[in-house]
Amino acid sequence: MKAPDKYLLALADGLEKCKRCQFWKSGHCFYGLNQRPRFMIIMQNPGSPKNTRKLDEEIRLLGKAKTSKAKILIWQKFLKEWILDENRKFFSNFFKEMRQLKLVKFSELDSYVTSNRIFNDFHFTDAVKCRARTEDLQKDKNSFCKCFDSFLREEIDYLKPRLIFAFSTRTWAILRDRMKLEPVAPVQRWSLAQSHGRLFKYGRNQFVMPLAHMSKKMLNFYLRDSYFTFFNEGLKGYVSETQ
Repeated sequence: MKAPDKYLLALADGLEKCKRCQFWKSGHCFYGLNQRPRFMIIMQNPGSPKNTRKLDEEIRLLGKAKTSKAKILIWQKFLKEWILDENRKFFSNFFKEMRQLKLVKFSELDSYVTSNRIFNDFHFTDAVKCRARTEDLQKDKNSFCKCFDSFLREEIDYLKPRLIFAFSTRTWAILRDRMKLEPVAPVQRWSLAQSHGRLFKYGRNQFVMPLAHMSKKMLNFYLRDSYFTFFNEGLKGYVSETQ
């Protein structure tokens, strides 16, 4: 793994002090250490506090060694488990599509993730950094605005990823509303259902691709087998635009 990026460590320190929304007491997650990976994956939020008790215990046991870097390494550990255990099928297909178009290079998924090489290619982050239940986030939509204005905009502007994957309706909504995006091809409506897998340009040479959530419910019922068809078409569009 590359040397930790000082700016990202400072951003993580800022998260420790943030009390801008009601969820700050539930704790937050931040996974970034490497400077300027080519791709960024933005998820909705780290999930419910009840599902992260083991993570909290590992951080508590750090004691005096509880630096931002040490905590980020623990958060990365749980993120890797989330990719390889809970969402293995999805990410196997996700990375396979990218590998076939030579956007990433690896021979085997487990080693790509566990060796941390994944973090050289991808910066993972959340639209809302604090942990909260989805139903609570629905009641406090301002948390997305506050987190974007305080942290996520900084991450995007500093890292300048070439392609941002925005997972979930709320993640796409905050990027759509807060960033000056232009569709590469005409889009009738900017809802996630109409925009899934489409390519939007940001600035001179950055792109955003909204994607439906990777949950089984969304994969099986919302977009069915077309999920990765649209994703593949979007990736090919990105390759075409950046050649």
